Amino acid sequence: MATALLLPPPPPDYAGPEVKAPVCPLVRKEFEAGGRAFEQLLCTFLGIEGEADTDESLAGQRTSSKAKMQQQKKKGLQSVKLTDDELAVDHYEVLELGKLQWNATEDQIKTAYRRLVVETHPDKTQGGDDTAFKAVQKAYEILSDPQKRLAFDSSIDFDDDIPSLKVAPENFYEVFGDAFHRNSRWSTSRNVPMLGDDSTPIEEVEKFYDFWFTFKSWRDFSHVDTHTIEEADCREEKRWMEKENARERAKLQRQENKRIFTLTERAKMLDPRIKRHKEEQARKKEEEKKAAEAEKQRQREERARLEREKKEAEEKRLKEEAAQKKAEQKKRKEEAKRTRERCVKALKPFVLEEVNRELSDEGVCKPDMEYLFGKLDLEKLQALEEALIEIATKCDCAMPDLTAACRGPVVAHINELITSTEQAAGFDRFGNRYVAKKDTDKPEEAKATKSSAKVEDKWTEQELVDLGKAIAKFPGGSFNRWDNIAAYIGTKTPDQVLRRTKLMTHQLHAGEVAKPEIFKQGDAKPLQEEKKEPAVDMVWSKAQQKELEDALKQLKDYKEKDKWDKIAALVTGKSKKECVERYKYLATMLKKK
Repeated sequence: MATALLLPPPPPDYAGPEVKAPVCPLVRKEFEAGGRAFEQLLCTFLGIEGEADTDESLAGQRTSSKAKMQQQKKKGLQSVKLTDDELAVDHYEVLELGKLQWNATEDQIKTAYRRLVVETHPDKTQGGDDTAFKAVQKAYEILSDPQKRLAFDSSIDFDDDIPSLKVAPENFYEVFGDAFHRNSRWSTSRNVPMLGDDSTPIEEVEKFYDFWFTFKSWRDFSHVDTHTIEEADCREEKRWMEKENARERAKLQRQENKRIFTLTERAKMLDPRIKRHKEEQARKKEEEKKAAEAEKQRQREERARLEREKKEAEEKRLKEEAAQKKAEQKKRKEEAKRTRERCVKALKPFVLEEVNRELSDEGVCKPDMEYLFGKLDLEKLQALEEALIEIATKCDCAMPDLTAACRGPVVAHINELITSTEQAAGFDRFGNRYVAKKDTDKPEEAKATKSSAKVEDKWTEQELVDLGKAIAKFPGGSFNRWDNIAAYIGTKTPDQVLRRTKLMTHQLHAGEVAKPEIFKQGDAKPLQEEKKEPAVDMVWSKAQQKELEDALKQLKDYKEKDKWDKIAALVTGKSKKECVERYKYLATMLKKK
């Protein structure tokens, strides 16, 4: 058997189906989860009672918002609906509790009922009128039942207005205080915090707003139901009416929650205490920010000051050390100069004008003397002076007037110094790599070799001409220069070539003889002078070497043609040619290393 479903009649203003929104494409939107706190606030705002969290609910399943809404709807279906006649009477006035109204307690209601039920009993009234007695009975029946009393209290006229945002600051506590006090009647909690005054601590103010933002109301809207369930013709219509009434009550509950939330929000926006607190927080934050920035600035300045002081102290120390070092160097230089002058004066009688490649027992040639004094520092000069003094003491004379008796020991000591200096430098005084010489076992053979060398040292005119050409062909600094010159001449050894070259250079610089016409070839006319100068002097003192190095550093970026002229002008006692040859020689030595 089929079941017929009766639909309710359409409302009088029904004009047919109506399209609320056109069909549109699906739009994807992203939503951020609000969390449990937001869910609880939303439930409060929608009028849905949330369940208290327990350990079991935290550990297990938790009732969803949809389930809560369904429970609330079921609760709404079971709400008590008072009749219009029951709502038309002020039951508090009937029990003589009109001044207390909804603030009356259960004990006060019971006490008033027991007193009035005796006073209004028909047996104690004239004519046996039971109207008052029935009214007392009805009032107690409604006010003693929590659900009926809740429905009756919610039906009492109430001012739902909330203050606007245009309330003056001086009237804030009065206007909003009265609004919160008026709405506190709907709170499910008995301990409702009030707005307070301007002196209320900020902690209590924050607790006040926390309470009202999560305000839970017991207000019931069953008295405004649209449909009367008793008028339903069948069970299906009754259910439909109940659902419609529940939907309408939920809508009114959401409006009520929104009204309370708006009231709290406006109050917080206009609250002078909140404004002062925010300003104070902002001021403290700004002060903390400025203090932190000032501290950072102070630390930066302190670091800069310490670095500056450290740098100044370091510069001062370096300047003092440089000045002290310079003063010591100057002092050592002056002392070395004086010591050198004394030694040179003392050794003057033992200096030979003849230039020899080999060291002589009869004296010390001038280039060898210059080479030696160019290598000795202050300590070695002082040691030389002490040695000369010791020799003078043994020979019964005094510095600097050394006698002929001192020649042998003095010359031997000087030769020993020259040899040790060459050995330490790795090069001999002529610029060649130092090679230790072996002592001759037989003095007769050495004497014979020396005499034969003197005989072989004689040069013919053609050999001198070839020597001049070879010197021009192989300039100073050339690799194996003396071997190449000897090979070019063909009749002389490298030692003979070197001795002859040193002798000619010494004679030319000393001005003892005119420039000889030795560069002749047979009976031909004298050859024109070579554009290049003859052999250059390879003996450089330590001071001259230092001047050459400084000049090269000073003019390293100079690109003009007269660069070597300027360099030669900065080196004492050396020509442009000698500076160039010295530079080439040093470059060759560096390549060999």
